[in-house]
Amino acid sequence: MAALSWPGHAKAQSGDANGITEPFILTAFDPKAVSCNAPAGLTRQLFFFQDNDRQFMQGVRFGLEQAASKRGLDFKIQLANNDSNRMASALDAAVKARVGAIVAAPVDAIGLAPSLQAAINSGIYVGTVVPPPAVTILNAPQYLTGERLARSAADYITKELDGKANVVLLTHDSLQFLSPRFKAMRDVLGKLPDVTIVADISPATVNVQGGYETMQLILLAYPKIDVVLGADTVVLGALKALREQGLATPRQFLGGIDGEPDAVAEIKDSKSPYKVSVSLASPVFGYALGHY
Repeated sequence: MAALSWPGHAKAQSGDANGITEPFILTAFDPKAVSCNAPAGLTRQLFFFQDNDRQFMQGVRFGLEQAASKRGLDFKIQLANNDSNRMASALDAAVKARVGAIVAAPVDAIGLAPSLQAAINSGIYVGTVVPPPAVTILNAPQYLTGERLARSAADYITKELDGKANVVLLTHDSLQFLSPRFKAMRDVLGKLPDVTIVADISPATVNVQGGYETMQLILLAYPKIDVVLGADTVVLGALKALREQGLATPRQFLGGIDGEPDAVAEIKDSKSPYKVSVSLASPVFGYALGHY
């Protein structure tokens, strides 16, 4: 990040909601300034604010815990169970307690942002699983991840479904840093002339229940579904809805991202429509973030 400056009339945007939007002359760096010293009074603790207990997040938690142990940090977990208010309250309490490091997987990224920013401003290290604000963001090459899954689906559609398919995309487009994976899916599937994306929707929660409830609604309008793509946890929920209504068949293609154990178990079952999971090594991600 760089700041532009030049002589003349320079002023900062009033407030800081949009950052610096006009030329602004920064004061000279003073290494003796209080703001440049290491934060005082922080505890040797690492808190993980976990949105829910899906397997991917359990992997992140395991990695963080191992890193904390290696570094001699007290590790604590705050599980929100998809309750954004609960997460925000717990995080605010951690900031007041001067916890040294916080890693969060936000339930509501926009709603939690002020609390995360307050933590950063107070000198606490903040890492997040995908959405900012944070000192460090844990993310994957999202476009490539979505592209690989979609290409597997496209190959299957071409070879096994005669190039024709009704497709459901269970997305997370509300998160800017995840949206490239779904753009990739649309780009790949858009090249197949007889493929129709009948539903392109974000479940209310990123877990099995969210995928299940969303798929129930989709099936009311489109009972014939050939392909379902998304994160493993929501696609597993969609599979549950398909099975309950007797609409799941081995000829379908269900595929996900994250390498969830339940998804891998489905792939091993020759009678399951679950065909592919693009695995992301979340324990490794968490371990690296924890050490940082």
